Amino acid sequence: MTQEELLKAIAEDFRRTADHIEKLTGIESPADPKAETAPSAENVPDEKPVTLEEVRTVLSAKSSEGYGSQVRDLIHSFGAEKLSAVDPSHYREMLKKAEVIGNAG
Repeated sequence: MTQEELLKAIAEDFRRTADHIEKLTGIESPADPKAETAPSAENVPDEKPVTLEEVRTVLSAKSSEGYGSQVRDLIHSFGAEKLSAVDPSHYREMLKKAEVIGNAG
């Protein structure tokens, strides 16, 4: 058996093993792995909307930790003078940015 034949036989063994694993786990593989696409919006679980109270709690904690000026700068970066004036569609992004305040390392 040539090296090329041996490699082809090994590859076929891997395919059969993968098929058996898929059958055991109930997972189906796509016919063409290269045809896989990114998950669509309908396959992504809905995220719970971030509330004003959640953002306020995090920002209040950051202010209490001594990061008041960074909290104010964050609010201003969203075009508002106070938290209640920030568009609710920005709460998730604001929360993510707030969580890194004081965690620079």
